[in-house]
Amino acid sequence: VGPDNATSTVSSLLDGVRLPPALAVLIFFHVWLIAPLCEELVYRGLLWGAMERLRWGQVTVFVLTTAIFAIGHLEPERTLLLVVIAIPIGVARMVTGRLTASVVAHQVNNLLPALGLLLISLGFMPA
Repeated sequence: VGPDNATSTVSSLLDGVRLPPALAVLIFFHVWLIAPLCEELVYRGLLWGAMERLRWGQVTVFVLTTAIFAIGHLEPERTLLLVVIAIPIGVARMVTGRLTASVVAHQVNNLLPALGLLLISLGFMPA
């Protein structure tokens, strides 16, 4: 999100870069599966669990972890977008009570951007 187009930190790093297939696939799996798993372990696993153990209300925990998730990406231009994206991911965690739900929701969210990065970095799609 920005004045001219939609970008992210990862896409800006790969802008105009053609990668070897093995590296492109590695980045694809990282963006699609690994990063969401790690982020969810931190924000909706450790942080969420700590707030619950402190007996904070479920809505408070949801709101704070959603905001901290968005801010934690350190991309000021995209913070509002990240809040919007984090809402259904947090709802998945809140409704099911399980971290697995938010991990899967986050991975589903990241699938298309990861696929786009893969196709761009392999030269199959224009940047």
